Amino acid sequence: MKRRHGEPVPPRLAERLLEWAAPKGRTGQSVVGDAREELSAHLRSRSMVPPGLWYWMHVLPIVVHHLVLGLGAAPGAVPGAVAAILRDGRLAVRTLSRRPGLAMAVVATLALGIGGSTVAFSIVNAALLAPLPYDEPDELVGIYRLRTDLPGGIPDAAAASQSYSVPPLTFRDWEDGARSFEAMGAFEGVAFSYATPDGPVPVAGVSATSGAFRAFGVAPALGRTILPEDDERGGTRVAVLGAGFWARALSADPSVVGRTVSLNGIPHVVVGVMPPGFTFPYDGVDVWTPLSDERRGWPTRSGGFLQVVGRLADGESVHEAQEEVASLQDRLGERHEEERDLTARLYPWREMQVAGARPGILLLLSAAGLVLLIACANITNLLLVRALERDHELAIRRALGAGRTHIAAQLLSEALVLALLGGGVALLLAAGALAPLLSALPMTLPNAAGVRIDPQVLAFALVVSCAAGLATGLVPAWRTLHDGRRGPLLGSAAGKHGRKHRAHSALAVSEVALAFILLSGAALSLKSFVQVSSEDRGFETENRLAMRVSLPAEYRADGAAITRFFEGLTGRLSARPDVVAAGAASQMPYSGGVSFPPASVETAEGVTSTNLHNSAVSLGYFATAGIDVLRGRPLEARDGADALPVAVVNETLARTFWPEEDALGRRLRLDLPGDSVWRTVVGVVEDVRYGFGWDPFPEFYTTIAQRPLWYQTVLVHSPHDDRVIAQAMRETLWSLDGDIPSEVRTWEELIRRSRGFTFARFSARAMTILATLAALLAVVGVYGVVAFTVRSRRHELGVRVALGGTQPGILVDVLTRGLRLAVSGILIGSAVVLAAGRYLDPTLFRGGTRDPSVLGAVALSLAVTGLVASALPAFRATRVDPVEVLLPE
Repeated sequence: MKRRHGEPVPPRLAERLLEWAAPKGRTGQSVVGDAREELSAHLRSRSMVPPGLWYWMHVLPIVVHHLVLGLGAAPGAVPGAVAAILRDGRLAVRTLSRRPGLAMAVVATLALGIGGSTVAFSIVNAALLAPLPYDEPDELVGIYRLRTDLPGGIPDAAAASQSYSVPPLTFRDWEDGARSFEAMGAFEGVAFSYATPDGPVPVAGVSATSGAFRAFGVAPALGRTILPEDDERGGTRVAVLGAGFWARALSADPSVVGRTVSLNGIPHVVVGVMPPGFTFPYDGVDVWTPLSDERRGWPTRSGGFLQVVGRLADGESVHEAQEEVASLQDRLGERHEEERDLTARLYPWREMQVAGARPGILLLLSAAGLVLLIACANITNLLLVRALERDHELAIRRALGAGRTHIAAQLLSEALVLALLGGGVALLLAAGALAPLLSALPMTLPNAAGVRIDPQVLAFALVVSCAAGLATGLVPAWRTLHDGRRGPLLGSAAGKHGRKHRAHSALAVSEVALAFILLSGAALSLKSFVQVSSEDRGFETENRLAMRVSLPAEYRADGAAITRFFEGLTGRLSARPDVVAAGAASQMPYSGGVSFPPASVETAEGVTSTNLHNSAVSLGYFATAGIDVLRGRPLEARDGADALPVAVVNETLARTFWPEEDALGRRLRLDLPGDSVWRTVVGVVEDVRYGFGWDPFPEFYTTIAQRPLWYQTVLVHSPHDDRVIAQAMRETLWSLDGDIPSEVRTWEELIRRSRGFTFARFSARAMTILATLAALLAVVGVYGVVAFTVRSRRHELGVRVALGGTQPGILVDVLTRGLRLAVSGILIGSAVVLAAGRYLDPTLFRGGTRDPSVLGAVALSLAVTGLVASALPAFRATRVDPVEVLLPE
């Protein structure tokens, strides 16, 4: 907690509430001053309770007592208020102990509602609220180069975070020309291999400039980070290690600085070790190195492969920095043709990290909040029934001199005691649920390792428990205050049953409406997930294994060597008797990533400049992946390095640029240095989807011989045991080069580990669980209202039976009441879903919130469950004995 002139500063909201509860003038100032002095004493005691949490625990009882009794805090009133709260609490515990069944039901229901909200908040806290592990993280921004003519306009942070759009030449111009930044750095993700006794293993790495480390401002645990002299071409190869990799690979050797490690078969001098928890630019990075000489010397401004991060200088705003960088980019466009029609855009770094996860996380928190509201409505109904049952007792207390406000405070105290007990059980449930939850969380969730029950989560659970206690106790307390205007010993006045039935019914209708909203969201999410999972991806995944291969630096300058290596690797694998086919692709769906370099396409109107996805593939790739050739021919052996440059395009590209013409014979090219050659289209293949929920985009394929790329994903189709084939793939790779790391996975596993799939599956499962719980609570609510109605109408029902009323008529009457409650809730919930559906639409891959089949199914299921919930009370109503009800005892 921050201090000002040696004095502790309590949480602002808590202090404002205390000032509001205290009387005006010196008396109130004295109360607030006393609270600060007690906070100082708490700080000096070095208690393990966080100061903020302690202050809230100190203030809330005073505020609650002021709300209920109108207590103006005065000198000496603070301990008096606490004593009064404790006295009311003890009385509430004694009263509740007489009805242990009711207390247990209330505590269990609240524990489920508060527990779900606590778990959801722990995720929100870790991913969206916890401070980034950097110095002054709000000064960090991501800087991106974007086209000005994009169809959807300037992309949001989630879309921009996937863009590696800055070439080194542009970055250096930004770094030299921008004055709004204290530091600016560039980086790209790389894959390293590290030799172990069991063979080389892949290591996640990042190549970065020294400015990136200056921007993040985190000191190393050992040694140093990358310095400006390391950015120079031809310098010593150095490496900074992550704490996890240092411990795993080097046994946390404290003398590691100065040692040499081999990455991709190249010696690197270890110059530093970063502290645990350092996550630049994302979790899981083990090694940081300077940009390679090849990447530093990238000769063109076309395309781009770097991401840029900057730290704002003191006194500079994001708006001012945005204007400066955009102006710099405009001047570059005037001097360089490749920079035209491009602009620069700044995004807060935190937003870049969480943009993709934010909608799903907030949806989960909202769903958990709705479950809590339903639970509170249920508990309110139970406590209201309990208060009605105690009418005579409360009337006697009034006659003996108890004030209305004191009786209301007692009822509120009982609700608070139950809520706090429910909150305690909820914390136990949440703590037990976190371990399985973390195993189900998508690994791409920001700061997934930080999901825990920390002081912030404890404070949230406490506040939610108190809020739930107030929410569930206010209606019974208000009813006591309202009914207290009549004589204390009067019986039930005319119309009283109508009023209490309306209150119960309103609560039940609200439960059904909230349940409808949650069930609709869950059903829509589940349907969207199932639709995307079952749609045609354009390729076959059954019995396919994939292995990512990145060739060392000695291969990369020799296109012929690259071609021989991958043709030899796929040829050896396809020659095995247990392999049906083998192939390779530089960018394979769900495996090799995507990029959209600048390109040109010949159309009927002339040459069109655009950005196209491209993959260099081996000759057997289409057959191995199960991608059908629709027209023309596939890539063949005759399409060698010295042959006519050719390409195979997908349906989307052909339809986009040649909608009324045959694509065969048309030409296109990449506008990249050393690769700007016109290629003739010889075939058209079916579209493939590169990510979960993605639509196909224009792309074309070339042979590895005509575009030798040193990174490929090798694909093998074999019906035999995956483990045997995976080992054969590794051994075949090492027979060509024993220093290349390998990681073999099934293609289906790659899909299931992808970001879109894991988030969609997690969201669908979480929403389904919460919606099911909400539906159960709503059914219980409807049952409780109908059962209470039948119980309070026993005299009326007895009269009806005595006058000749039939059992079917009574049954229909009671069932109709339950159905009316369900239908009313369904109508309200439908209106909310239709009105606010646009907030759910971005979380759906397919379809939208106005899906009549889904909304109709949810409505029908809730209507049926409403009837089922009413069945038992309706059956009891038909069993009413008029003699027992009407004759006095």
